[in-house]
Amino acid sequence: MAARFKNRSLTGKFEKIQKRNRGNIIKLQEGLQSWKNEYISSEVEENKDENEEFEPATDIVINTRESTAKQEIKENLPQGSRIVDINQLRKGLESCPFCKEGPLSLSNVQQEKLYGLASKLYIQCQFCGQTNVVETSLAHKSGASGLMAYDINTKSVLASLHTGIGEMHFNGILSVMNIPTMTRASFKTCEREAGKAVEGHTCVETVEIEKEHAIKIGETPDENNLVPISCSYDMGWQKRGKGFNSNTGQGARNESFNSTVGSKNPKIRFYGGSESNDFRVACAVAQTNVGYGYICRTLNSLGIEPGTNREAYVNGMKRKRDGDNNRKKSLKFKKRRNEIHTKRIHGILSSEKKEGKTYETSIGLTLPTASTSTTVNEELFCPDLPADTLASYEVFVPPYTPRPQCSPIAFDDNAAVFYNIVLFDTETNMTGKQAELCQLAAINQTTLASFSEYVLPNKNIDKYASRSAVYKALFDQGFDAHDALEDVKALHRILFSSPLNLSEKDLITHCQAIPFDEAYQDNLYLDQRHQLVQTLNTKLHGTISKGMVEKIASSGLSFANLQSLSDQFGRNGLIGVLSNPPTNNRGSKKPRVTKSKRILLAIVQYFEQIASEQ
Repeated sequence: MAARFKNRSLTGKFEKIQKRNRGNIIKLQEGLQSWKNEYISSEVEENKDENEEFEPATDIVINTRESTAKQEIKENLPQGSRIVDINQLRKGLESCPFCKEGPLSLSNVQQEKLYGLASKLYIQCQFCGQTNVVETSLAHKSGASGLMAYDINTKSVLASLHTGIGEMHFNGILSVMNIPTMTRASFKTCEREAGKAVEGHTCVETVEIEKEHAIKIGETPDENNLVPISCSYDMGWQKRGKGFNSNTGQGARNESFNSTVGSKNPKIRFYGGSESNDFRVACAVAQTNVGYGYICRTLNSLGIEPGTNREAYVNGMKRKRDGDNNRKKSLKFKKRRNEIHTKRIHGILSSEKKEGKTYETSIGLTLPTASTSTTVNEELFCPDLPADTLASYEVFVPPYTPRPQCSPIAFDDNAAVFYNIVLFDTETNMTGKQAELCQLAAINQTTLASFSEYVLPNKNIDKYASRSAVYKALFDQGFDAHDALEDVKALHRILFSSPLNLSEKDLITHCQAIPFDEAYQDNLYLDQRHQLVQTLNTKLHGTISKGMVEKIASSGLSFANLQSLSDQFGRNGLIGVLSNPPTNNRGSKKPRVTKSKRILLAIVQYFEQIASEQ
């Protein structure tokens, strides 16, 4: 039976089977094996070094289901840093919900799924082997019937709106801290959620508060329940006319709001192509109206707990803001601010005078290249003149006369000394230095003697505001502030019959009263200086500043004296007298007028031009 099956073919039929030449098959197999061995040996000889022995590979990696699963777990392990809620993470790691054992270990994390800045950690329990899901952030419902959203994502996007940065800037910060970034779609979703909450809750709430305040002060709603509310605005003001101009007293408030908007919606970045622009402006409006607490209100409206750290920061910023407001309202701060402003303006004016014109429309066409204030003239860099040469120059000019020194009177407590304080006032036809005297009035301390005289001016009398605010504040009544006699009576009542209760000692000590003789000599000096200033103003107007004109007049020089020096000695005489100490006051090392080469050059060029025209 067994022999019969030997005649079956491959198809299963009984056939006559031909005998195969097995010797040829064996030879073929031996030849193939020999060729294979020779080929492998030749490859090995080519690749191995002379001093290195060839060792065949012994470790062969075979991927099985178990090894593949371990590789996936290793690749899915968390890398880098994370932002986590400590309480939420502690609660998730406290115990396993399956076996009630704990705590869970972070070393058993098998997988992490990222949802923006939030994470779901899949941790295997070391006691029962079950997989637990631990979240790193709390979640809230997005909208009335929306999906659950993680708090950390909404908070981070609201922080971006508050600080004025966008999605790329925010992800740049995260990448530097080695934190997984947030996708653009997730960022925009959270931005719409937070921005609409700011618009719909904080801003609307502020409008309602303002409406209630307007009704309390007497405003009545119209038929549409709309209440008129006064507000300040900013715009491009007109240059002519006084009806509507920028002097409204609201500029600082408007500029402060513009600064807040610019910090959250910078002009150098384009947020106007989407609703992000509206959300950022809404944040600026809310911060201006409510303060930094608008963020806590927004988070509460979204069902998110702001947290103790956020509330502490808001309270600190509120205290800082209130402190700054109180400090800036104080009289000391306002005085210091005015001092700094005045010092800065004077510094700018002084620099402009020293440097000359540095910016002007078509300045390159209007300034002559040969006579600019920056032209260097080596002849002005002359050393001090000898005393005899300077004395020969000063023969043609009046001697130097300094201003008389006035010593204040000290109050004498001796009862035998009597002080008769006289109050006087003047009325002029206008303000400024073109004013003319209209009335002169005086009254003594006892009010037993008074004087009032009117003078007819050459020009019309202008109307200006009354300055009786102090009198009204002290006595709750007004007076005729445009009558000199009424003015001195009001001043007498303020000084001696008001709650100020000033004594003679206070007035004499703080008013720095001086003797009559010294005051008379000082007035003579001022009258002479004024006359000299008039001679210089008509000639050197525009060449040098008004302050320098007064300084030349204070040294006793007139325009005729400078002209005489220029005619006799040229520029050497002018420079020698103006830039050197006078011979009759050798104790002082200060020049008679100035050593500024720019000013000296302007004066010299002026007189040289006059000489050339003659």
